[in-house]
Amino acid sequence: MNKRGIETLRTHRVSAFMAGAAMVVVVILGTILVQRTGGTSRAIPTTTIVSTTTNAPPVPPVVDCGDLVDTEWVSLQELSGGDAPGGGTALIHWAITFQSANQASWRSSDTVQLVGYACTDGRLTTSPEWLGVDAQFVAGTAGEVLLEWDGDLYEQSETGSGRAENGVIVGDFEGWEDFSVVDALNSLLSSNAIVEATAVEIGRCCENPVLRVEDVEAVKAREDWQATDELHSQEYQSLYTSLQPGDRLTTITRGDLTELVFDTDGQLLHPVPQGMADALELVMRRETTNNPLEAVRQMWNRYNNRLWYTGPESLADVYLQGERGYEDVTCSATDLGGDAEDLLGDLAPVTLPDAVIEARDELIRAAIDCDYDRLIDLIGTDEPDDSFWWGANGDVSNLQTADRDGALRMLVIALSATGPAVVSSTDGSGNPLTYYEWPAAAQVEDWAQLEDEQMRLLGLLNGLSPQQLEDAWNVFGGYGLFRVGIAEDGTWLFALSGD
Repeated sequence: MNKRGIETLRTHRVSAFMAGAAMVVVVILGTILVQRTGGTSRAIPTTTIVSTTTNAPPVPPVVDCGDLVDTEWVSLQELSGGDAPGGGTALIHWAITFQSANQASWRSSDTVQLVGYACTDGRLTTSPEWLGVDAQFVAGTAGEVLLEWDGDLYEQSETGSGRAENGVIVGDFEGWEDFSVVDALNSLLSSNAIVEATAVEIGRCCENPVLRVEDVEAVKAREDWQATDELHSQEYQSLYTSLQPGDRLTTITRGDLTELVFDTDGQLLHPVPQGMADALELVMRRETTNNPLEAVRQMWNRYNNRLWYTGPESLADVYLQGERGYEDVTCSATDLGGDAEDLLGDLAPVTLPDAVIEARDELIRAAIDCDYDRLIDLIGTDEPDDSFWWGANGDVSNLQTADRDGALRMLVIALSATGPAVVSSTDGSGNPLTYYEWPAAAQVEDWAQLEDEQMRLLGLLNGLSPQQLEDAWNVFGGYGLFRVGIAEDGTWLFALSGD
């Protein structure tokens, strides 16, 4: 075939020409190649050129270059995957992911290699440093489109790792099959910082390659966090396929290990196992944002404060409360003193009406038992009431959502760790009303009147530092944070923060 004939085919025209004494008729047939991206499917138009001739070589199929990005191709055969346990060679399916219009990642053996490529008029070529790789699309025996890469055949993965709408790429990572949503939440909640930095070096080796950075700035960090310019990315992170030296990044870290790395727009720069992807989807839904970084930041901020001093496992359970499949998990007050009766037995003696003591103890029992229905019954109304966590008593699901912010935990801390003040007031009809309010600081007029122990307990109750407490005091003109009220006849009046 001459050069003119080749160019005619590339422009998708039907043509005929003579090759010696043989007439060649070229027919263009439209075919469909399916790509699944983020749980959805979209059709990638391709053009299969079927040739009828005598002694003419088959013409390779042509794909739409614009729809190639975010597709993954998996080798038909298992290829060498490095040393197997106990000796020998492990066999795995190699994979190629076209991550952008000019870069592909080639997961071969036990490493990932970044390959530059070009796609022009449906034809593939690799960059100069990869000239030895023969890359082209070929027709399979059943007419399907295959990718021939360095002599091996690849088919498009129906569960490939395209970028989902929420910016999370799911990868197929060996050994992470049992990594669940709970595991992922535990991992994120045990992180010690969210930091911004500039990439200097992105390692390409081993299980946890180096990620050297500079200009490190903490967005949020625990008190024991230490800045470092050498991090290590988790083994499922192929950062060098989408991160370059000089790029600004944000990462959530545990020690010097980066768990998730984001770009400046808050989108992940690497694929994650299915369990982490599912967890991120859940967090984004619960935090009402489609930005993965913002969702993780909001969740991390909630549980990395003084109020939450339990382990990540119980925090993950609280966060999942009410989620389908996780209805019977721990609530925020479960581990406060363990058994409710032990906690009640340790309370400091205080002079209160019997009805108030009975109501207080019943609230503590219900909270530690995670008995949301009982708490709603104790409120005494079937309608949402702003006096109780701003209407969270409307149903169990709403109260569980409020508990993600520690509602039941704060209730128990207020009633068991702080003392009440006696308040004389009037009800909605103007009738005299006497009630008891926890903590007693709610009735203190001057910040200077608070003792150090009172400030410590108020900080524990609200998850705030002394300076934050004082700032809040100035904003409200007094104590306007979490407080609980019980009338002298034992009626539960309120449990809320704010005005």
